[in-house]
Amino acid sequence: MAEIAIKKPEELVKGIIGRKKSVTDVKVTRLTAPGENNVSLVLKVDYVIRNEENGSEEELNTVAKVMPLDDFSKKFHGHNYNSEVAFYNIIVPTLQDFQREQGVDKVIDLFPKIIKCRSNLSGNDGEVDEDSVILMENLRGLGYENVDRMVGIDLETTKLILKDLALLHALPLALNLLRPKTFKEKVAPYLTARLFPPPPPEGDDLGGPPKHELLILEILQEDEEFREVIPVMEEHLKNPFTSMFTKDPELFSSIVHGDLWVNNIMTRFENNKPIENKFVDFQMYTGNSICRDLFFFLWTSSQETVLEKNFDELVKLYYDHFIENLKQLKCDTKPFTFEKFLEDFARVVLLEIGHVLLMIAVVVFVIRYLVKMAEITIKKPEGLVKDIIGKKKSVADVKITRLTAPGENNLSIMLKVDYVIKNEENGSEEELNAVAKIMPTEGFSKDFYQHNYNNEKNLNGNDGEVDEDSVILMENLQTLGYQNVDRMTGIDLETTKLILKDLALFHAVPLALNLLRPETFKNKVEPHLIREPPRPPEGEQWKPPPHDLLILEFLQEDEEFRELIPAIEEHLKKPFTSMFTKDPDPFSSISHGDLWVNNIMTRFENNNPLENKFVDFQMYNRNSISRDLSFFLWTSLQETVLEKNFDELVKLYYDYFIENLERLKCDTKPFTFEKFLEDFATISQLEIGHVLIMTAMVVFGKKGGLQDENGQSLTLDQLKKEHITPEAIKRTKFIIKKYVKRGWM
Repeated sequence: MAEIAIKKPEELVKGIIGRKKSVTDVKVTRLTAPGENNVSLVLKVDYVIRNEENGSEEELNTVAKVMPLDDFSKKFHGHNYNSEVAFYNIIVPTLQDFQREQGVDKVIDLFPKIIKCRSNLSGNDGEVDEDSVILMENLRGLGYENVDRMVGIDLETTKLILKDLALLHALPLALNLLRPKTFKEKVAPYLTARLFPPPPPEGDDLGGPPKHELLILEILQEDEEFREVIPVMEEHLKNPFTSMFTKDPELFSSIVHGDLWVNNIMTRFENNKPIENKFVDFQMYTGNSICRDLFFFLWTSSQETVLEKNFDELVKLYYDHFIENLKQLKCDTKPFTFEKFLEDFARVVLLEIGHVLLMIAVVVFVIRYLVKMAEITIKKPEGLVKDIIGKKKSVADVKITRLTAPGENNLSIMLKVDYVIKNEENGSEEELNAVAKIMPTEGFSKDFYQHNYNNEKNLNGNDGEVDEDSVILMENLQTLGYQNVDRMTGIDLETTKLILKDLALFHAVPLALNLLRPETFKNKVEPHLIREPPRPPEGEQWKPPPHDLLILEFLQEDEEFRELIPAIEEHLKKPFTSMFTKDPDPFSSISHGDLWVNNIMTRFENNNPLENKFVDFQMYNRNSISRDLSFFLWTSLQETVLEKNFDELVKLYYDYFIENLERLKCDTKPFTFEKFLEDFATISQLEIGHVLIMTAMVVFGKKGGLQDENGQSLTLDQLKKEHITPEAIKRTKFIIKKYVKRGWM
């Protein structure tokens, strides 16, 4: 749980900001949730740069790859650091120069720009130590994003990636053919030395397969269809990584990425169309057959329907792009026939299958979730869309997958439901992309869902008893270009302002309805605003759950917070019951009750926020508008935004709220800013327990929730070992300090 830091971060940007500018602030956070990157630690580093001549300030958003904390990953990083630096600083410029020599105007630009590489603090390029850094541009700030690994890459995006991959492969191969001396001096030295799991000592057996391999074999054993192939699978699983470094025949040999899957590809979309890609994380690249990257990428990263329907077409498409690039570079392509390519591809499949199976089962999907998904289904899904497709169309196919990674949603299961709709008159087909919210399979989440389903459903005017076949089917906002901001990164200032504008409207309309049409409010809204909070059985005293104990434990370790522990413990006793306490008017309206970053989806264009959608209304109730405002600000914003703009944002929200009431022709005299600030201070004190648990255990937790894959609450030991992060502790302490400073604690 050590603090994440980079020593002397200002020195890393001296070369690009110039002498007339200086670094006034640096914020270091994780770029992605822990566990989303293997064998490396990737951080988001945001600089505030001051112009010393005019006093203006600007942000410089970067990403740093640093040495991980665990021993194996440290060794791996140290061994491969110099090779990765060489790829960006030597190999890429060499390939670009070669293209220009061959008359190519648009040279390869498939990688993030490197700002600075530092192997240590001593200023030489010698030993790689814990102060080593590769600092590069933040592609997210330029509009690039990873496709959700649980969803997979669609056909159109796959085609664009294959076009770029063919270029990455063709260039080094052509360089070796036409400039062998340059290749030998500037590329070949970095294609050999790699760290990978060593073979056992001669005469030793493997001591049995590791746990993840045993789990794969166990799952296959449970299915009669696969039992015959288990001995073959076991052989492939024995050496998945060593086979990656087996020397392949020369013909199709080039630079291969070695780990090209969905998380190492970032794509920029416009209006939901893929425009361009960047490949990242070159710590595993080698000199080997181009078919290795192709096979590994397709099977680990493309959607199942794409593989089912388009696999051979995609292999041929890649080959055609590859040959086209060789021709553009003026190579003789006669030796590279499609028949020889397919032979090489088939040979590589046998070498890569162990690598692919481990990656899919243990990293891409995580096998335990894959098994649980086999049990998740929707009965009669075609019946859900009958009313909207009409009588002259029918459902030809339905595919159901998870919408997000398990653990990213609490108290519900969210599924992606893709329909193929057939027009019975002309035989044409179209896709209908939907999202389904269904009942969890067990535990507290199932009870919670049943209790609250009708309240959420009644937003659409439906009734009925709730059972395991209940479904709320809605449009898929992701296919319309909406996305969640990364919870570990937080929402920036511009996006926050747009969200507050929308939140003020959401709060003002029900409040105005109650003021101006009280009968309508009483009949159509009020009946659905009653919630029963979770309570201990009568006569039983409150016992702190594991997540409360862990918060109190890490605060106890810091002398600065020990005096506050009794007060915090009181707040932690009733974080959810306080949510259902009736707040006084005049600021009472519909409150979302759980408005944090994962329940807000935003559509961006050129990295600018355009519009929002609020989702997940299973916790809404009637309460003070200050509850949503306080909870959203503290749980979801970037720390720098909270530090610099908190009061400005509270006032901005209030101004929008009053503006909406005026537009709806309400008397706004009772809603003074002074009364609003009083209400906000009171509510912030009631919400602190809710905010602290959410921040420490959900927003910045590794799993994004407080339950395991079976819906059971995580134990204290699990929370300590598998869930809590340095960012969670840091942000929790930050919030407490701000509360104390404002006199709220």
